[in-house]
Amino acid sequence: MPLLYSLPMITFLVQQRHWAHALLRIVLANALIWGLICLFGAQSSYLDAALQGKPRPYLSYLSRWVIGHIPIALYSTGVYAFFARHPRWLGQARHLVTVYLLLALAYLPLECLYYATAYVLRVDGVFSSARFWEVLLASNNYSWFFQMAWMSGAYVTIVAICSWRQSTMLRLDLQEQRLQALRGQLEPHFIFNALNAISALVRADDKPVALSGISRLSELLRYALASSERDSVSVAQELDFIRGYLALQELRYGEKLQWSIGGETQVRDGDCPPLLLQPLVENAVKHGLERHGGSGDIVLDFERMGERMRIRLSNRVSGDGGDASAAGLGIGLRNTAARLQLAYGEAASLRTHHDGQRFQVEIEMLFYLEAA
Repeated sequence: MPLLYSLPMITFLVQQRHWAHALLRIVLANALIWGLICLFGAQSSYLDAALQGKPRPYLSYLSRWVIGHIPIALYSTGVYAFFARHPRWLGQARHLVTVYLLLALAYLPLECLYYATAYVLRVDGVFSSARFWEVLLASNNYSWFFQMAWMSGAYVTIVAICSWRQSTMLRLDLQEQRLQALRGQLEPHFIFNALNAISALVRADDKPVALSGISRLSELLRYALASSERDSVSVAQELDFIRGYLALQELRYGEKLQWSIGGETQVRDGDCPPLLLQPLVENAVKHGLERHGGSGDIVLDFERMGERMRIRLSNRVSGDGGDASAAGLGIGLRNTAARLQLAYGEAASLRTHHDGQRFQVEIEMLFYLEAA
């Protein structure tokens, strides 16, 4: 029970730690941006003064720029942190206007007080309330307009950046959810078909072969479960898995199943989404052997083309085209095409071809998934 009571506190502390790290990144990013603005602004002021024949040390200009931009730097940091903490406010215009008006009412008076104080200290070297009020009351409309424009521009820029970042994160979350859903479709489908293969061996009353099949199946399941948690695996790992899967099917079909893999050495160092080829190979076995009960052969060929690679998988089918159309409508091709689209976007393609004797699937994609 004490542990159960402490779980909410642990969760809260973890969330606060993550927020502290995010806040630190926001502060550092704003400090870097405004620091660069001050550096370039001071350089510009220094060059202008030099051209007019009134040069002063560069550090004097830099200090004025830094002091002058402290309020807007703090303001932008606070606004960014607020919307990072409360992203739901970004989607409602009423909330955006409310936040802007509240910030204007709080920020502009404080900024004027800050600038008046900084001016008195810089010019007189000592603070005087009389001098402070003199400087403050001397502020003209142009000064107010300039400060309002600075504040508004910073606000609009930050809202635009936060909105873009939020939409990007939502889009990535949606893609990840779709990928997880596709994987969730694939894994039970693979397990079901693999168990069917084992059950066929058991019914054949060939205990040694059945035990060998169960051993191979355990290895395949271990890979499938481990790789499902990853975004990519090496082509070498995927091919080892495919070999194991075909070896399992060989136990069931014997010499009826013939298969070959070509061009492997060209692409072993590349990577691809996990379990990308398995549903295609499964389709080839299903439509090449199960549909017409004869022998069948599966040809898997790889080719590297610079930063891209091409994968061709073909199998023998009946000549009426029925198998090809059925294969094209199966979960294997739909799932693979959807996963390629999510992982690579327009950088990958999947095409099918049927010439009457063989059905071929051709995939073109980037050699390294990280480049997508």
